[in-house]
Amino acid sequence: MAPSAMSRNALLLAVVSLAVHAAFGQNITTNLPQVEYPAFNSTNNDGAANITTYLIENNGPNGTVQTGHLSILHNPIGQFVVLPPAAGCVSTSNGVTTGGRSLTSTTAAAGNCHVAANGALFNVTTGGCLGNLVSNGVVIQAPGTQNVNFGLRNGNFVIGYVSALEAQGRAAGKVPFDQLTSGVVWLVKGGQNNVQQDLPYEDPSTQTTGTIQDFASIVSARTAIGHNAAGEILLLQLDGQSNVRGASLYDVADLLISYGAVNAINLDGGGSSAFVTDGILSSYPSDILNATVNGQTFSFRQERAVTSIVCFKDRFKIAPSQPCDPTSQNPNQCFNAAGTLSICCPGACPLRPGPLAVCGPAVPPTTPSPNTVSASSPTTVTTPGSTTGAPTGPVVAAPTVAPTTAGPVPSGTTATAPAKTSAPGVAAGTPPPCDPTSGNPNQCFNAAGTASLCCPGLCPQTPGANPQC
Repeated sequence: MAPSAMSRNALLLAVVSLAVHAAFGQNITTNLPQVEYPAFNSTNNDGAANITTYLIENNGPNGTVQTGHLSILHNPIGQFVVLPPAAGCVSTSNGVTTGGRSLTSTTAAAGNCHVAANGALFNVTTGGCLGNLVSNGVVIQAPGTQNVNFGLRNGNFVIGYVSALEAQGRAAGKVPFDQLTSGVVWLVKGGQNNVQQDLPYEDPSTQTTGTIQDFASIVSARTAIGHNAAGEILLLQLDGQSNVRGASLYDVADLLISYGAVNAINLDGGGSSAFVTDGILSSYPSDILNATVNGQTFSFRQERAVTSIVCFKDRFKIAPSQPCDPTSQNPNQCFNAAGTLSICCPGACPLRPGPLAVCGPAVPPTTPSPNTVSASSPTTVTTPGSTTGAPTGPVVAAPTVAPTTAGPVPSGTTATAPAKTSAPGVAAGTPPPCDPTSGNPNQCFNAAGTASLCCPGLCPQTPGANPQC
């Protein structure tokens, strides 16, 4: 239910205070809540994502029918990822702008996602990514904006507010994130509808609907993510059109609670809301495409380009004979067949970043070439997936079973971590060296909180002004 007039007036004062801080570029940092909850750690190591998906059909407001999807990822560790847009987040260097928004279906197909939905909100003017974004352990950006987050680190879900240092993996006593995305409004907290209580905490400038109260109350398409008591991920997508059909955030929270949610946050919604299965759009978006067919103009629905997505996919493992090379110039990087790379521990590479992921050769003390990888051929294991019974609540069950192709068996090999050495000399006017003692020793951060891979020695000139470790 929407709040009373009295509570709305009280909230308005809090929103005004937030707006004043936002106008001066300040974030409120006092008493920000955050919770951790253990994710279910499956003993099934075949790497296949165990997913159950349901089609939703409920009675919506004003006599409308509310449709959408509920997808449950039963084994989230290694099978849940946050992905930046296929083209990368918008970045400008030397006057050249790269990256930009991509369709959820495009990014999902490129990421081999069995189930995916749109993720964080984005800048509607520039198309830039908003909020904290960590993908497979790599910090894409970490401005520490005061909006709620959903992430995974060290086998635990993290829900709540995250500082820039923590998002960057540099906070004292905090393990770096494996996956992290931002939203706006903490919907469910401890199994209770938390929408109204959370509004004063949120930076309202991230959304463009109107006031933060308008944002919560409007009926629209919605996307949300959370977890249940079993440590499984719940991904909810509801079709809609602003002010016509769909759900308010209060409705979304109640629906998630009926499905067993313990904690959940709201992601981007409206025309951005999209649900994709194996690269194919399965939801009914609200954006209009006018096109000519057979000499006549018709109005169709079309998917909107967004930035980040959340993704359920099979876990691809590292070949056991290929531990990270502690003698390499880049001992903490794993390369895959596509030439992309991901941060990994000084020992065996973790379960990242994709098919045929291998580390650099264990003998030559040189940086492995992204275009040349030497590893044993991956083993393909096919195991039937499984589904569980339908959750309680007004849903029509239509479970789907994800394909179950997995990569090689994970490494049990470990390697000694490279010894800490003094960084090379830094010439005047150059960025400081990378910090080999940080949680992410191969990343440089700039004043905006964005990050870029760098060597263990001197940070390169990327990603922008004032890069620092």
